[in-house]
Amino acid sequence: MFAIKFREFEPLTYNGERYRPLNMAKEVAANAELLTIIPSNIVKNAAFPLELDDLYKLYATNETITSDDEGALEFDIPSPAEFAF
Repeated sequence: MFAIKFREFEPLTYNGERYRPLNMAKEVAANAELLTIIPSNIVKNAAFPLELDDLYKLYATNETITSDDEGALEFDIPSPAEFAF
């Protein structure tokens, strides 16, 4: 029970760096106005797009994806028209 309760205090890994939840909360509070911008429309009562197991897998990638992997993910997928056949 203790481990579960205090897990929220464990540092989180993002972009290869570890962050303390307290520092993340301060960052969110300092940039609250900017962070309220949602880049697309929200559909009311829409189903969550992931199954619970997929969500756990997604969060697990915080520990498994390397900085090189993240760099590769920054590129756009090329259009088929860009390929010469």
